[in-house]
Order: sequence, then C-alpha cells, then structure tokens
Amino acid sequence: MTFKIKLLSTLGLGALLAFLCWPSPIQPEGWAPPLAPSMSGVLQPNHALASAERLGLGRIQAAEDVLADEKGRLYITDHDKVLRLAPDAKPKPAIETLAQTGGQNLGLAWLNSKTLAVANQPLGLFTVNIENGQTTHLETPGIHYANAITVDTDGQTLYFSESSDRYYGETWKYLYDLLEAKPHGNLWAYHIKTGKLTRLLSGLYYANGVALSPQKDYLLVNETYRYQIRRYWLKGPKAGRNEIFAENLPGFPDGLSLDPKTGNYLAAMYTVRNPAIDTLHHYPFLKSQMAKLPRFMWPQPKHYGMVLVLNPDGQIVDSLQDPGGEIFAISSARKIGAQLYLGSLHGGFAGRLNWDASKLAAHP
Repeated sequence: MTFKIKLLSTLGLGALLAFLCWPSPIQPEGWAPPLAPSMSGVLQPNHALASAERLGLGRIQAAEDVLADEKGRLYITDHDKVLRLAPDAKPKPAIETLAQTGGQNLGLAWLNSKTLAVANQPLGLFTVNIENGQTTHLETPGIHYANAITVDTDGQTLYFSESSDRYYGETWKYLYDLLEAKPHGNLWAYHIKTGKLTRLLSGLYYANGVALSPQKDYLLVNETYRYQIRRYWLKGPKAGRNEIFAENLPGFPDGLSLDPKTGNYLAAMYTVRNPAIDTLHHYPFLKSQMAKLPRFMWPQPKHYGMVLVLNPDGQIVDSLQDPGGEIFAISSARKIGAQLYLGSLHGGFAGRLNWDASKLAAHP
C-alpha cells in the first residue's frame, strides 16, 4: 500500500511538472483593473430588458447583430449566414437565409437602402444585396477579425474594428485575447471607390463596437477587455488624435450604436464584470497555465442582460438590465423607431422590445 501511494504521488508530481513545462498558447501580461463601479444610481439593477421578445428562439444560434429595413424586416448575422426575419408573422416568424459567406458574420451596417455591409472573421468584409442575396467579397488583405462596422452617410467609407490581429479563426479564440491582456486590436477605414484600407488606430484591447458621431467628426470604438470606449477624431483641431471617452464600465462592452433621436450612444454589454477574471489579471503565470486547460474550466460569464446609455460627454445616463439573465450575452443594441433591437451572441435569439415600455420598467 505504501509503495502504491508513493507511486501515485510520483506520477501525480510528474504529470504536474509536465503540465507546467508544456508551452502555453499565450504570453500574457499582468494588469491591475480598476475597482468595478458600484451598481447604484443609474446602474441600480432593474428589469427593463426582462420583457423583451426573444424572436427566433431555438432557430437562431448566434445573433451577433440585428438591423431593420423600411418594411420592418430584420437582418441578423448568425454564424456564416445573414438571416432575414419577418417578426410580425404569426404564430411563428418566418426566417430565411439571405446569404451564406463562410467564416463568422458579425457586424452589420446599411451601405444603402438595398445593400448591407457585413464584417466577418476571418474573411474580412462583404456586401449583400437584400433584393437578390448577391454577395460580394471586398478585398481587405491582412484583415482576419473584422468585427463591428459602420458607414459614413456619404456611403463611400466603411469604418470597422479589427478585434485582434493575432487570435482569430476558431470562434472561441477571442478568449485568448482576454487572458493575454495585450493590445492586438485596430480601427480601420475602407474606401469603397478605391478599395484602399487606412488604419486609423492600432494597439486596442480587443476592438469591438463602433459608432460614428452625428456630425461625423469622430468615431467611438469599444475596447472590450479594458472596460472602456475610445474616441478617435476624424475632423477638427483634434483630427487624428484619440482619447478615452468612457472608462471603468460595469461590464464588457460589445456592440455600440447611436440613438439618432437623442444623440446618445447605446453600449451593449456582453456580461457584467467578473471578479475572478479581474483578480486573475494580476498574475500572468496563472493566466498562462489556465490557457492550457479545457475552456469549461475557465471562469464563466454570468448570464446578465445590460445596455448602457451614454451621453455625448461619455457619461452613463441610464441602464437597461435583466439581472435574471433571460436576456443575456447582448452583443448589439440598436434603437430603430420605437423599438430596441438586441443581438445575443450565445442566447439563441434576437431581442425586441418597445423603448418607452423598457424605460418605464427601468424607472417605475
């Protein structure tokens, strides 16, 4: 018995040493995140999102982004597909596959009334004609993780985020960027007439949602893994410069959009802050070892719905939430007319709710 115990101890120690010596897929840096903000004031938990309709539930897998056309039809990116959904068809909304591109379709934007611009990883950019589904692959050499996209109102310039120029391909590799805590993201402009690419910003910590200001003088881009939003000036005395627009957010900002009625911005929060991740960031060695483990052993995101409303000064002026987590993994939030549309990357649905009713639920 003593011999068996010693043998097992030796084997266990050998396995541990082998694990520690096995190369890690990442080379992480340490980071000391700021203390998460208190969930009080405008961040006081509410149930504004809890009543959202979950459109296409069970028939949609990964609704990263949602747009609506003039007829009220919804366009949804879902893995390698662009779906079209007629949300008012009863009893079950009709869903059709408008286009299929390969890769993973993420952000959507209207290039014009008949054409969608689509950001894809690892394939770059596409356009899709909504009348016939014709798909065109735009040449973006070297771009492997186009994520969010917006269009200048002249229809000649696409602005898009490249989340990472290091980790892409498999849809879970964004988690390596989280653990590594290095700035692999970029912000780009694509000029449609010439096909020219211009890098506006580099060194971003997982560049994600983008939004263009009403005056078209600056862009906002989410840095998901720094809990912040950065502003890049396109025009004026600060042209070419950038600054922090909002920082120390209460979660991981994913999608970003402009509310055209108020001039405020909507930041879709994928989930709230994770104390285990914030603590882990202090210890690069532990992060390098965790990256070797199966992903189910990593800290898991909490199911918590949240959309932040920020004014043009970057201040959080409101929040819509679902602490119960029926609405979760929110990857986009867009206010279109009287409706708020939500993308959910892992929820298996596209969300829709009346904006006024949601505001009432947030502030009864």
